Amino acid sequence: MRWNIQPSNGYLDDVNNAGAGECSYTRFDRAVAAEAERWLKNEAATHDKPWCLLASFGSPHPPFQVPQKWLDTYPPGSVDMPINFKLQDWPDHPYWNETRPWRFPVDEDLPEDVICNAVATYYGLVSFLDDKLGRVLDALDEAGLTDTTRIIYTSDHGEMLGGHGLWGKMCMYEDSVAVPLIAAGPDLPAGATCDENISWVDIFPTVIDGLGAALADSDADLPGTSLWPIVRGEESPGRPIFSEYHAAQSPTGNFMLKDERYKYVYYSGAQYPPQLFDLLVDPTERHDLGRDPAHADTVARLDAELRKVCDPDAVNEAAFADQHALIDELGGDEAVIARGPTFHSTPPPEDFLGAGGKV
Repeated sequence: MRWNIQPSNGYLDDVNNAGAGECSYTRFDRAVAAEAERWLKNEAATHDKPWCLLASFGSPHPPFQVPQKWLDTYPPGSVDMPINFKLQDWPDHPYWNETRPWRFPVDEDLPEDVICNAVATYYGLVSFLDDKLGRVLDALDEAGLTDTTRIIYTSDHGEMLGGHGLWGKMCMYEDSVAVPLIAAGPDLPAGATCDENISWVDIFPTVIDGLGAALADSDADLPGTSLWPIVRGEESPGRPIFSEYHAAQSPTGNFMLKDERYKYVYYSGAQYPPQLFDLLVDPTERHDLGRDPAHADTVARLDAELRKVCDPDAVNEAAFADQHALIDELGGDEAVIARGPTFHSTPPPEDFLGAGGKV
């Protein structure tokens, strides 16, 4: 089953229009920070049981618009160029040769100053977010709760920022699929780093453990493990980690399995050759070993490990069938295409509900 995929100028517009300004994400993030500050100062101390506060921000995220103050933090020429950003260096892989023109329709190198400006704007959004996180942590401290609170900072995905000729997420390269995860608390080692493979499926059991609660019987067989023993150096599970993608502008599903050294990417249906990267010697993923006969055994081993997690072809077929059923409900391919894109980035609640609206 294949998609009727249409080209999109969304990411190209984001890059060309990057710069100083406000957007719905920056306004939303200010509101989230303010509400988190208010709750910590006025309500957190009134609870006689452990509590969990989720402060969920949109930045950094397209559109690449950031207040001038934060853009000025990264003047022209101060940022590094992306990995393999020149067209001649883009990965020569059939999947990306086919899909890149849909996602980023250019056939020549973008001017370096345009790329640098987009990267600097994204970095400015990171600094903008850092400021909001700082305000929340200051409020925690002012409430006298820092010494009794564990903190987790993480993200749902990364940003390619032009690396390998790609922007956004929607791929298994490290800049997209790897996310930050920082934990702090009174009983955690300060300044320590950990090289263990961890996954977002670990967040739920970690939060439950941090609250001193136990998983419900119905959740006992969920994947994932509490990260607190790993952070304290008490446990080393040595697990591979898994990721999948078969949504917007994907002609077939992408499935990733990463162990301590290698990353394996399988394209469902075997319509495209797999990718393999030795992250120990090639952390920027410039050398795809997936079609190298010398690494056939590693590809076979990781493919077998992937299939212990799921049947990727069956999962992708089910996902595509569900997506096509939704398209049929909306009138079919032609009707959906005729409507045009309703939005490029997921709107924050205020854009759905209006100012003052509640979800």
